[in-house]
Amino acid sequence: MKMNNLIGKDMEELEREKGFDWYVEFKSRKMFGVDLEEHRRLMNVFIEFLPKEKIKVLKLNEENVEEVFELEYEEVLENIELLGLGKGKLYDEELEVSYSILTDDFLVIIQEDMIFWSSKKKLAFEWRDKLKENGLNFFEPSFIGKDEGDGLWGNKTKINGVWVKDDFEGSLG
Repeated sequence: MKMNNLIGKDMEELEREKGFDWYVEFKSRKMFGVDLEEHRRLMNVFIEFLPKEKIKVLKLNEENVEEVFELEYEEVLENIELLGLGKGKLYDEELEVSYSILTDDFLVIIQEDMIFWSSKKKLAFEWRDKLKENGLNFFEPSFIGKDEGDGLWGNKTKINGVWVKDDFEGSLG
């Protein structure tokens, strides 16, 4: 995917296009503020998944791609460290602005002490396992894709917490 073709897209659209149907959200110890030690552990785990090549970085404004640029692997490592200090090319003071890293295998929104991960199922569970191995908290992987036809969620709607077929004509109560 060419870099210019990414501008204007939203995160869900990119996830669908790449087939990144599984989502894992890191659960930090602190709700607000940065635990620098936890940030370093999280980013060290993340670095294990980074390809050692130029990496696409997406500047997001309310989850829409506003700008795309590439950083060399070493620059990404440097800026991941700076992010924990509220500095660098992956940091922005504006709340609605964040940065995402896009590879052939995953898409993440990366913030101080936080990573929102999406990828294919196998890699999402590998990410989860690495977080667990390193004593880092997370919400269990969840399927965010859309099955077609008669798949698990295809032709179904959630009503009062219950999934029912769209052609259901009975009563839930």
